Amino acid sequence: MLQQIEPFVGPEINWFAFSPMLTLLVGTLVLMLVGALTPQWPKGLYAFATATIAGAAGVLAMVQWDDITDNGTRTLVGGVIADDTLSMFITITICIGVILVALLSDDYLRGTPNDGPEMYALYMVAAIGGIVMALREDVGLSWLIVAAVVLLGAIANQRQGAGRWVFGAGAVTASFCWFGALGFGARFLAPLFESVRAWRVLDGLIALTMWALAAALLSG
Repeated sequence: MLQQIEPFVGPEINWFAFSPMLTLLVGTLVLMLVGALTPQWPKGLYAFATATIAGAAGVLAMVQWDDITDNGTRTLVGGVIADDTLSMFITITICIGVILVALLSDDYLRGTPNDGPEMYALYMVAAIGGIVMALREDVGLSWLIVAAVVLLGAIANQRQGAGRWVFGAGAVTASFCWFGALGFGARFLAPLFESVRAWRVLDGLIALTMWALAAALLSG
């Protein structure tokens, strides 16, 4: 006799707690859609729209901060994500950063191949990744991948004719090689990284790489 299958009950989701990220996500989709269907916008309008969306997300984060202060820390999606004042502080800081970057980069992007909604959409998608990483690190990695896809699409769109498809094919191939090497390499290097010293060496190499990139950007 077949056993009775219990109905699946999903976790309760407080959608308002996700309102800053949802605002950035919906704003990004609207900006990309409208920007693709309309001619080039007047100067500063892409930046103004991005700053307005990020400002609305920041205001919603402030409202949630006040609610958390009154009612205490809470967990979301069945305890997977922690919603506290620190995550709201990071959310507000990221939103302020998006506003500043959008307004300050408008003059620089004007007249270049990157003058379009793609770059501003990238700002907001990257902001979503940063916010989710503040809540839960492993979920945020997926949003960073989405940001990388938007960035690659914006760069490929600068090419003419078949060049954009060649660039896209090369990016996809490089992604397969990178993630494949990352997965199989992690398996073979697992015994090595059981040592604390190995992690310290790796962190040191990453730090040196970041400092070298920063020096190259400053000198260039």
